[in-house]
Amino acid sequence: MKKTVNINLGGIIFHIDEDAFEQLKAYLSRIKAHYNEEEGCEEIASDIEARIAELLQEKSIQIISTSDVDTIISTMGEPERYEEDEETTEEDTESPYTNKKTKRRIYRDKDNEVVGGVCSGIAAYFDIDPVIIRLLALIGMFAGGGILVYLILWAIIPEAKTTAQKLQMKGEKVNAENIKKTIQKEFDSLKSTVENLDTEGQKNKARNIFKKIISFFLNIIGYIFKFIGKFIGIILLIMGVSLCFMIVANLFGTSTNFIQINGNNIHPLNLNQYFPLLFNGTKLSGLSIIGMVLFIGIPVIQIIWLAIRILFSVPKQSTTTRTIMASFWTLGVIILFYVGSTTASHFQSESYNSRTIEIESSSDTLNIDLTDNDYFNTHQRSTSYHFDEELESLLTTDVSLDIKKSKSDKFELKIKKIADGESQKQAKINAGQIDYDYFIEENNLSFNNYFAIAKGEAFRFQAVELVLYVPEGKTVYLDNSVKYFTSNVENSTDTYDEHMVNYHWVMSKNQLECLDCN
Repeated sequence: MKKTVNINLGGIIFHIDEDAFEQLKAYLSRIKAHYNEEEGCEEIASDIEARIAELLQEKSIQIISTSDVDTIISTMGEPERYEEDEETTEEDTESPYTNKKTKRRIYRDKDNEVVGGVCSGIAAYFDIDPVIIRLLALIGMFAGGGILVYLILWAIIPEAKTTAQKLQMKGEKVNAENIKKTIQKEFDSLKSTVENLDTEGQKNKARNIFKKIISFFLNIIGYIFKFIGKFIGIILLIMGVSLCFMIVANLFGTSTNFIQINGNNIHPLNLNQYFPLLFNGTKLSGLSIIGMVLFIGIPVIQIIWLAIRILFSVPKQSTTTRTIMASFWTLGVIILFYVGSTTASHFQSESYNSRTIEIESSSDTLNIDLTDNDYFNTHQRSTSYHFDEELESLLTTDVSLDIKKSKSDKFELKIKKIADGESQKQAKINAGQIDYDYFIEENNLSFNNYFAIAKGEAFRFQAVELVLYVPEGKTVYLDNSVKYFTSNVENSTDTYDEHMVNYHWVMSKNQLECLDCN
């Protein structure tokens, strides 16, 4: 059993057996005696002790033994060997204690810094001139992103504070002799600094000015990013509040709360009015509103919350809150999927009913035009919809007119009403409930360019197809109002429908021929 003692080495407490303590004490005494005449001997001895403490700490030894001290002495070197090494160095032979290189470690070199010592530290690591690294950094700043990279490196690369770290930065072995040389160089540098205080003062002044310039630009960039962030926050807040207003207005408001552009007209739109038409007044109407509120409302709430966070630095939402929000949004998706799949089954079949009527005309020429109305203009190219509160009906312009040859000597009009349904029978019923009007007066045939889906009836892609049968030798005049009402009318000149208006067309043996076209 050996006696152990506690020692304070480089500010760290170690447990060491008595024999090892005497051996280490003798080694440190020889070090101090060897450097007693050197300038800065106390600093040299202190740094050597600190390096020995680092080596012992790296080994994680619980109780230091004589073999551990032997290893330390072998690494740091005996003072008696230093003079021999210096002599062999003069004779160009390598010294195991002074010239051997070790693995480099990257540090910021504060002794040769211009701003933060990053460039000089990288230059020491790669053993190149710091000017090269500084030029590359300057090019990076002008090219873009260089300042950000410099700041990141400044934050993550540690500063070389101790003598051992400065030696590791240059790849030199950390032993007693190299520590001595480094400290002596620092003393020489300090002397030079004192002797050239005025010159160094000018350099420091220039350096401070450069630091202030860099700091000024960094502050400007920071303010710009803050301004952009606040601006984005305001935009998100306005967008979120507007979306909330739109959701409430369209789902729960009156028809005057929101507008949509419909063809060339602007009509009020209120989804709450259209849901009963789409879902035929069933419970699906209420479920669809709940689903849309959750599906659209939750993201809108998150947008508003994000805007408030950006503008007022509010803390992040808790995990519980985010989980609840995600659950409600998922519920909205499930509801909408159920509503969509159920509603789709009501459109799976198509059917129609039709009737043909004779048109009594006082002339061999029949004038075709569209009636004026308060809902749609006569020059709409696409199908449009409008919910009329007074009629309590959905109005649509899904009406078209074709002109073909009659098999009799009378003008005839075929009205074909088409609709979808969950079955052929229901589709036929839906088609029969279409309410469409036209007007005959002497030799004028006037059509409405819309029809109504009555209150209580569901929207099932209802449409009306009109076919006017013209006897051979008789004529039709197409008014300008039917420019976009006719559909693929065959004629001898292959004239497009919109170009057939304002002309008289006579039915020949096979198709229409223009009487007054240029």
